[in-house]
Amino acid sequence: MTQSHAQIIFESGYFINESNERVDCLIKNMGWKNNPDKIEYKLSEDSAEKTVGIESIIEFSIDGDSKYIRAKVKIDRSSDALRDITHGRNPVFQDEVLFLKVLIEGEASLYMYVEGTLNRYFYKQHDSDINQLVYKRYLVNGNDIMDNNLFRQQLFSDLECNGLSSNSIEKLKYNKNDLERFFISYNECVNSQFIVYKSVSNENWFSLSLKAGFNLGNIEIKQPSSNLRRTHFENDLSFRFGLENEIFLPFNKKKWSIIIEPTYHNFTSEKEADADVMLLGIGSSKINYQSIELPVGIKHHFYIKNGSELFVNISSVLFDFSNKSSIDYYRTDGSKHSSLEISSRDNVSFGVGYKSKGKYSLEVRYQATRDILSDYVTWRSDYKRLSVMFGYSLF
Repeated sequence: MTQSHAQIIFESGYFINESNERVDCLIKNMGWKNNPDKIEYKLSEDSAEKTVGIESIIEFSIDGDSKYIRAKVKIDRSSDALRDITHGRNPVFQDEVLFLKVLIEGEASLYMYVEGTLNRYFYKQHDSDINQLVYKRYLVNGNDIMDNNLFRQQLFSDLECNGLSSNSIEKLKYNKNDLERFFISYNECVNSQFIVYKSVSNENWFSLSLKAGFNLGNIEIKQPSSNLRRTHFENDLSFRFGLENEIFLPFNKKKWSIIIEPTYHNFTSEKEADADVMLLGIGSSKINYQSIELPVGIKHHFYIKNGSELFVNISSVLFDFSNKSSIDYYRTDGSKHSSLEISSRDNVSFGVGYKSKGKYSLEVRYQATRDILSDYVTWRSDYKRLSVMFGYSLF
């Protein structure tokens, strides 16, 4: 069973129960970031959804995607976070029953366990027990950090082959890519048949979309020391154009992504001065604000049927390149009275939208208050904006 656009769906697979019976079924593929302790499954498309936990199944697999086995192992949960590193060099093991993700299965098999920031790798040779590959950071002499790389010695002692040099083991790092490469090399070296489990996906981890639309905004300028120096530019309707770069995170079936969206926008408005402001010799004010913004944020996708989705996002404008943008005050005779150069601070935006067939999107985004006179101590400004955007995904 297949379905596009990375929806979290039920896919063909199986599990083996406590009676060592294989049950072919449809398993809900969550694209787990953390190793699961239960699965949801259906015996057929039309049957009821059921949940089964680690206490009732020995292993499960989703066709062409992943495989997990239940194992009773000794695991060291020592933290690598700087604030939590201890002075103990040796691992502190505790017995646990876990689902281990199978990375490589052969004469030498490699497994992975992830829980939050905890990453542990396990291995076994042929029919031996599954053991953790040990890596631990620890403190010496107060605040100096050292590494216990015992996993290299484990591999050197247990997985010996004439075609593998000790130098290659000494350079290994405790990460998925390095360890997978080593276990592949070992199985090839001993002429063992082996399986590498990798998710099969034709979808890109990166998406690029054109985003065009309009902004409806208003800006209030004020000088707190004088109520006379207050100007409200209202309801400017302006064009915007952006390029959304979306980087999908490698878990939860692409439901989370990081967005970087350089965008051109402008705000141009002119206002006649109120009678009391004219007492200061000012007849009108004009704002010309053009910039290229660089918002960066996080997007969450809610996949529906037929390749459609709803999405929400939150972002912040980290950079705003507003060259030659200013607020100008003019006298009643048309000569310039004074100017304020625009320089904005960052702010937060919230968006919600709909995307059809993986190509066409409509989004509404609200920008919370932004100060565009950040270089001035005696001036305050509030820029609020509502944006409507139409998008087209190039890939």
